[in-house]
Amino acid sequence: EESSSTALNVVVAATYVDDSMLEGLKTELSTLTDYPDITVSAVATGDSQADPMGTMAGMAKLSGMMAAGEVDVFITDADNARRYGDNGEAYIALADLFTGEELAAIPAEATGVPVLDDESQETGETSAPCGFVLSESASALAGLADLQIFVFANCEKTDAAKAVVSLLASME
Repeated sequence: EESSSTALNVVVAATYVDDSMLEGLKTELSTLTDYPDITVSAVATGDSQADPMGTMAGMAKLSGMMAAGEVDVFITDADNARRYGDNGEAYIALADLFTGEELAAIPAEATGVPVLDDESQETGETSAPCGFVLSESASALAGLADLQIFVFANCEKTDAAKAVVSLLASME
């Protein structure tokens, strides 16, 4: 597909999520008329206890998409944010994406990801803020709760990504 190179790819990853759950999110993002080319897709990461194979398949799919540069904006739960965050280095720091003034105008709580040691254990430290905790109403657009939003460091369409993050992180 030619379009994927110009589109901003928004990926929602959660234990159970499918494309049908994302209609509200798609509708909300369609209000960003300056950025008509936004794709929204779901990746179910599965319940590792109940369905380890499903979890492996979901993680493999997500990792493949990330490796191919097909994930620009990442909307996910805290677990996946940490798993794919590479101690925060996988995401653009909010201070690099927004001006101080812009950040001050966004009501959502800024969040970093837990820093892990070489054995993937949490060190107790947190990365610089690189995402936002979405409100209940913003999370509900994806039919989910307790979501966070991040922009991958390799995202080239940062203006569009900023618009998406600002819109969702500004929902009360």
